[in-house]
Amino acid sequence: MSNLLEKASILTTPTAYDNGKILSVKPAPSLGSELITNGDFSDGTNGWNAAGGGSISVSNNQLTLEGNNDFNFYARQAVQGFEAGKQYKIEIDVAGGTTSKMQVSLYGEGLFFENQPIVLGKLSAIATITNGVDGSRFLDIYNRNDDGLNDTLILNSVSVKEAIDGDFDFTRNSSATRVNSEGLIEDVQILSSNLVSNGDFSQEGSELITNGDFATDSDWNKINSTISGGAGNLNGTGVTSMLYQNILTNGKTYKVTFTVSDYNSLGEARIIESSGSAIYTITSNGTFTFTFTHSNADGNFLFRARTGAIFSIDNVSVKEVGQDWTLGSGWSIGANKAICDGSDGVNITQNGVIENLKKYKISFNIL
Repeated sequence: MSNLLEKASILTTPTAYDNGKILSVKPAPSLGSELITNGDFSDGTNGWNAAGGGSISVSNNQLTLEGNNDFNFYARQAVQGFEAGKQYKIEIDVAGGTTSKMQVSLYGEGLFFENQPIVLGKLSAIATITNGVDGSRFLDIYNRNDDGLNDTLILNSVSVKEAIDGDFDFTRNSSATRVNSEGLIEDVQILSSNLVSNGDFSQEGSELITNGDFATDSDWNKINSTISGGAGNLNGTGVTSMLYQNILTNGKTYKVTFTVSDYNSLGEARIIESSGSAIYTITSNGTFTFTFTHSNADGNFLFRARTGAIFSIDNVSVKEVGQDWTLGSGWSIGANKAICDGSDGVNITQNGVIENLKKYKISFNIL
C-alpha cells in the first residue's frame, strides 16, 4: 500500500472497478459562455450605466466609478441568459481606487463581497439563481464610498459565467477515511494549498538600513552627532543630537535590532518618528530587538539624544515584517508570532482570502 496518496485529489465512481483495481476520475472544472457584455471594457462604457449618482468612464481598458459623494453609487448592467436553479461564477478584477469599500449585487439573488475593503486582484463568488424565473438580472457594482469624498473604484474586468458541475455528485455524512500501510484508519481530506500568506509570521523583508555597522562615515543624516570608531555617536549635552535615515513607509510594520554602548544614563535617549513620537526608549547598554508599526507620512527612522544623554549605536538593522497582515491597535509581530497586548476588540486581519459559499478549514496556534 506504499503507493497510496497521502492526500487524495480524485473522486472515485461507484462503478469504476476493473481487473482488481479501483479506477478514479478527476472532473475538470468547467464554465459556460460569458454573459457580460464588454466585460473587458475594450468598447468603452458600452453595456454599462451609472446609477445612484456619480459617473463612469473608461481609460486604457479600465472602468472607473467616481462616487460623487454618494454612498449608494453603482455601475449597472442588465445581464441576460440566467436560468433558474443554476449556479454562476461572478469574477471582478480590481485595479485600484480611493474608495474604502465595494460590493456586488445580483438583483434578486443577493449581495457578494459585501462592504469588501478594496483588495487588488480578482475576487470571485458563486451565485445560485433561486427566484425560479429565467432571464435577465441587474448586476450592480457598488462604490461604497462613505467618507463624503469623490472616491473612485477602478476595475480591470467583470465576468459572469455558468459554473458547470462535473458528471456526478458525491456526498457523505462523515469525513473520508482509508486504512493505511500500518493497518490504521486515517482521514483523507482534499485541501487546497494554504490561502493565508505569511501565516507563520516568519517573513522578513530585505535590510532597509544602509551602513548599519557604521563602517564608513556615510548614508546617515547627522545633526550634532558623529560617526567614528565603528559606531554612531550622539551627545545631547546642551543640544539635540540626531542620526537618521529615511526608510519607513506609513502603515508598515518593522523589526528593529541595534546595539547601545557608552550610555551615560542621563537625559532622553530614544528612537523616534519624524513627528517626534517615541517608538523606543533606551534605558541601558546592550543589544535590543523590537517591532513597531509606522504611523507617519514622513519616513525618518531617527535616533535622538537630548537633555544631557550621551550614547553610541552600532549594528542597526530594520526589516519589514508582518507582510500581508493589517495590525490593529495593540498588535505587534514577534519571533514567528503575532502578539496582542490584551486590548479589547482589536483585530489582526488579512483580506482577499475567503470566497462566498466555499468551505474552509481554519487552524491556528495560541501560545
